[in-house]
Amino acid sequence: MSDVTTPAQQRNAAWAAMPTPGKLEAYERAAPGTAERMLALLEAQQLHTQRIELDALRIRRLGHLLAFLSVLVLAGVASYFVNRGAPTQGAAVIVTGAVAVTGIFVTGRVASRGALPDDSKKADRR
Repeated sequence: MSDVTTPAQQRNAAWAAMPTPGKLEAYERAAPGTAERMLALLEAQQLHTQRIELDALRIRRLGHLLAFLSVLVLAGVASYFVNRGAPTQGAAVIVTGAVAVTGIFVTGRVASRGALPDDSKKADRR
């Protein structure tokens, strides 16, 4: 079983941490205002989670844009070489650049799924 949790699992865990209505009523009788504070805390936590997810989406989109722009630059450099009579160098530039960008995307996807070993886990075992 994986230690990686999805945002949906985190949201469900947040709601699962909420006490039952009976317990909530007992807390409210023991200390008035407790239920309201608990709901406010849960709402703040949910808002924080949504902001983190939105930031992660923005970072992924920025990465895609930068990768696309880097491929365009590599294509420009490759066409420069081809137009100057060096097609082998042009092909080498575009192929190595495409392989590098593809490798970064594949590695990034694998790392985001938790399939790559985490160095901090190795340090804890020592």
